[in-house]
Amino acid sequence: MIIIDQHNGVVPYSLGDLLGLPGIGRETAKCIMGEIYNIPTIVIDTRMVRIMKLLGLTKSNDPKKIESDIMGAFEKKVWLKLSHLINDHGRAVCVERIPHCKACVINQLCPSSYV
Repeated sequence: MIIIDQHNGVVPYSLGDLLGLPGIGRETAKCIMGEIYNIPTIVIDTRMVRIMKLLGLTKSNDPKKIESDIMGAFEKKVWLKLSHLINDHGRAVCVERIPHCKACVINQLCPSSYV
């Protein structure tokens, strides 16, 4: 009802408006911005935090700081795709407890690799 009553039936596209919706956090808001409105954005989830730290691209645990670090390291046009790739990589290869470093296609670039 909030989208109908307050946004004329249109899903908002700004981060502030999306965060104002019940049940919508930063990660979901960023997904909506990127997937629905094609706004260049980075989705920070637990896998992104872990893998970016393992790669040495950030030292922070703060999603806003990590987002800033990634924005400085990658072109805007790849941000959303990068978010999806890192998430998938974290599920399939760079799993939290037992990473599969030997199967990792970027193990030569990763300072945390066990290879």
